[in-house]
Amino acid sequence: PPYVKTYVHRCGRTARANKPGTAYTLVTEDERTKFEELLSKVEHGDQINTLDVDKKDLKDITPAYQQALNQT
Repeated sequence: PPYVKTYVHRCGRTARANKPGTAYTLVTEDERTKFEELLSKVEHGDQINTLDVDKKDLKDITPAYQQALNQT
């Protein structure tokens, strides 16, 4: 999302009724700097874990991911 308020709202949807939740955000290398700037405006944004993934490692899960995107 382009706005931090929208991002926090979407992440908040993973935790409803005071239950814990985990949100994952996938960004490309080109989006990384902009996303890190967005996180700098979020409380506890510095506590977010990152994981670098090589594109070739996503090959096996890409069809399932595309199918999930098409269902929304």
